[in-house]
Amino acid sequence: MAMHFLLRRHVLTSCRFMSTTFDLSGVFPPIVTPFDKAENICLTNLRNNLSIWKTKKFKGYTVLGSNGEFQYLNLGEKVKLVNTVKEEDSNKIVIAGAGAESTKITEEHISAMHKSGADAALIYSPCFYRGP
Repeated sequence: MAMHFLLRRHVLTSCRFMSTTFDLSGVFPPIVTPFDKAENICLTNLRNNLSIWKTKKFKGYTVLGSNGEFQYLNLGEKVKLVNTVKEEDSNKIVIAGAGAESTKITEEHISAMHKSGADAALIYSPCFYRGP
């Protein structure tokens, strides 16, 4: 599998990462990103989905994975998604896709995902997507 889970919480601080280990056993379904007809992310539909998923015995959620359309979203949209998931179900662990084609941008995305509520980062290998 080309995706790699980071099993530690990474916080970008003065260009160094600090980590805290925590338990990632359990079910973390990869959630899809809902869109409206104008191809904008639809937070209302995401909240509706979360209201159903909260009733399940999930340990957390995988947001912005390969089926979460992360490669087509800008950083602001990604932050909104993670923030919404964490606000709607703050007791669950959120694993957020934060990879990019460069280390510098990946570090920036990890930091942004952490600030928006993610507990762990999901990093894909460079060139996971070939592009157009």
